[in-house]
Amino acid sequence: MSSQSQIIAAKLRQKNRRLGLLLSLGSLGVLGLLYLISATFVTQSLGRLETITVRQDVRRAVDGVDRELRGLLVNTCDYARWDEFYAYMTTNDRTFERENFASSRHFTDLLNVDVLAVVRPDGQLRYGQLLSPQGAPPTPPPPSVEAYLRHWSQQQRRAQSQATQTGWLTTESGPMLLAVCSVTNSNETAPPQGGFAMGRVLSRSQMQRLEQRLRVQMQLVDLSGSLSPSEVEVRDRLTRQPGLGDSALPDDAIAVVPITGDRIAGYARIDDINGIPLALLRVELNRDLHQQGLLANQLLGGVLLVVGVVFGLLGRWLLKQLMQESQRLARVEQALAHESVLRLANARYQDKAVQLEIALKELNKEKERSEQLLINILPESIVQRLKENGTSIAEHFDEVTILFADIVNFTPIAARLPPFEVVELLNGIFSEFDDLVEEFGLEKIKTIGDAYMVAAGLPVPRTDHAEAIAAMALAMQQRVADFRSKTGEAFQIRVGINTGTVVGGVIGTKKFIYDLWGDTVNVASRMESTGLAGGIQVTAATYNRLKDRYAFEVRGTVQIKGKGEMETYWLRGKKSTEEG
Repeated sequence: MSSQSQIIAAKLRQKNRRLGLLLSLGSLGVLGLLYLISATFVTQSLGRLETITVRQDVRRAVDGVDRELRGLLVNTCDYARWDEFYAYMTTNDRTFERENFASSRHFTDLLNVDVLAVVRPDGQLRYGQLLSPQGAPPTPPPPSVEAYLRHWSQQQRRAQSQATQTGWLTTESGPMLLAVCSVTNSNETAPPQGGFAMGRVLSRSQMQRLEQRLRVQMQLVDLSGSLSPSEVEVRDRLTRQPGLGDSALPDDAIAVVPITGDRIAGYARIDDINGIPLALLRVELNRDLHQQGLLANQLLGGVLLVVGVVFGLLGRWLLKQLMQESQRLARVEQALAHESVLRLANARYQDKAVQLEIALKELNKEKERSEQLLINILPESIVQRLKENGTSIAEHFDEVTILFADIVNFTPIAARLPPFEVVELLNGIFSEFDDLVEEFGLEKIKTIGDAYMVAAGLPVPRTDHAEAIAAMALAMQQRVADFRSKTGEAFQIRVGINTGTVVGGVIGTKKFIYDLWGDTVNVASRMESTGLAGGIQVTAATYNRLKDRYAFEVRGTVQIKGKGEMETYWLRGKKSTEEG
């Protein structure tokens, strides 16, 4: 090789080294910048998502506590509106007290109530007990409950009107959920005579029950106790924000504080029944998103490092090859390589597109199956609303007719038949009723054992709700008669109907159920339970709507628990055209 050739070769090698060094440094710089941008984006995005998740769980816990208060108030006012209760408050007779308050297990086991108190209009307690769930003798209620009821009674006496109150109360037994309702008659027309109060102490067992129902880890931090520095900071920050009683809790009213690299907590302030800050509601979660972000950043850094090394080595190799080959061959090889990459990319793209289309079709099928299953559980309009906003649903309906039906003497039949035949028999009867529900456009609410509940006029209102339920009841009698002749089993149904206002909504967080509440539902159930086998007993409210088109027989007055005496009627059938 000539001296000139050696000089040219040396210059080419030096140029190759410099170019390789520049490419390596450039690649490392680009990969480092890409890692910094990607890691920052992932960390910030997951941090925001983590904060949103914590606030959602705090709001869910707040809403769960609020539902506890509303449920406690409903039960309290249900007792306070009894005519027997009102008579008890206006006389010195303690019969009502012995018959209804003697069994503490009804309140502790079924209603989760720890305190019962009856306050006179003058502020003095007529009855008060702190109940024991273990069956121990009751003790007097905490003094703080008595003091608040005296204050409440004074306010009601000045207002001269019916009143209700719910909220938190600091007691000697611990934080308590308290509901107070004025005592009046069932029609709410009599002047109030004092009040009835139910209280639920938020013990650890009660908090655990709430945690299981809401699937969140909750804790009450007493503001009057010893606080950690972070809790003091949260207390001072939330003192300037709305408390737990606000209808919509803004983001600023929820403090999100990382505890460790593995745990994070959210706080909301709880005010007592007088509006004074009482405690902090703390919800604690695992920092799964944070841990996933750290792992993703580590994986991203490792992948970029490997890619950088591979690209560096590959660049040096390509530079060496390009320097050895002629410029013409390099252009040809580059063109061929480019064409090959395009063909491979096109083939892979088509294959991925086919896979994606198949996956989307399967996903749509699963979605349709899930929606159909949900429609079988909840009304279709309720399902649509849950899909649109995903929040709790509760509605008030002014015009609704409720039907309760019960199979008479089903217990002896169930005891006589094998379990499989019992289920098959009950399924056959209820399947006939389900067909009638669909035929008349009604809403099946639920079945409990051998009882069947149907409603008309909700969730979509309709003007002929009473007529539809009456037609359903008569058709049920005919289907039962046909079923009885086919199976040979001697049984009948007892039907009760009532018309009025109800509250309907979706309850539960894991297994949804659409249910109804209100005095109308309770009276309809009483119409069924006080009826006769083979009969359809209706209230005056339903009779007045149907008397021009259906034939009735006056039964007379019936004693209804919680309502007193009520005028009821037997539905016998539909009037003929000449009778109408």
